[in-house]
Amino acid sequence: MPLDHGDTIVVLTDGITESTGVGDAEFGSEGALDFIRSRPQSSAAELAQGLYTAARNFAGGGLQVDDMLSVICKVE
Repeated sequence: MPLDHGDTIVVLTDGITESTGVGDAEFGSEGALDFIRSRPQSSAAELAQGLYTAARNFAGGGLQVDDMLSVICKVE
């Protein structure tokens, strides 16, 4: 797969996408993508930390029952 300057590769575990909020709604892939897409100038480290925080905030401080891992690479 050819990559261009500015492309971002994101690999994450289901612990992020399956973070459950009010009414058993899940953060989901769209929640993760919306977060990443809204911060094109952020570093990979900022995105990883922010994605974790966004998923935890979505869950409203509820018990974390699954691992939450992301690997983010930005093409420079």
